[in-house]
Amino acid sequence: MRKLSTPESLPVLDADLFFVFMRSEKPAVTQRYRTWTAHPLWQRLIAPQREQVYTVDSVAWSLSGGILGANRILDEIAQRLLPAETTP
Repeated sequence: MRKLSTPESLPVLDADLFFVFMRSEKPAVTQRYRTWTAHPLWQRLIAPQREQVYTVDSVAWSLSGGILGANRILDEIAQRLLPAETTP
């Protein structure tokens, strides 16, 4: 996981898909996310171009542990990436 300090560092993250979890519901955090995703460099990344950016449950992805936590994360991945008829 990388922490970005400026939007100019966005190209370092270029990937086929992104799972994004917001650790805070504060308006400033949400505004910063919106600002960065509106940045021209964000628009040039592969995942946003392919509409492969998914917001996920921050508690499950950052704090859960063990087999139940892993299964919850895998279920969320399957829900996002597999066709509806193949997900449990």
